[in-house]
Amino acid sequence: KGGHSTQLPWIWRLEFENYDESHPEIEQWNQEVIRLEWLHAVASLERWLEEEALLVEESRRVAVTFEHEANLW
Repeated sequence: KGGHSTQLPWIWRLEFENYDESHPEIEQWNQEVIRLEWLHAVASLERWLEEEALLVEESRRVAVTFEHEANLW
């Protein structure tokens, strides 16, 4: 689970009068909230993967630069 909470953020949790989970509007709202949470998670994953690729390349370039500087000495 990676420490991810299954509880929705407070802003998404609404109080409905005469709450009936099978009500179409509530079901539609719940599906939209889940969809948005999923999209947010995918975007976060993509950012982390991009950051990882940048760090790997940056580390490679630092090593090449240090090797070049060592050869100049």
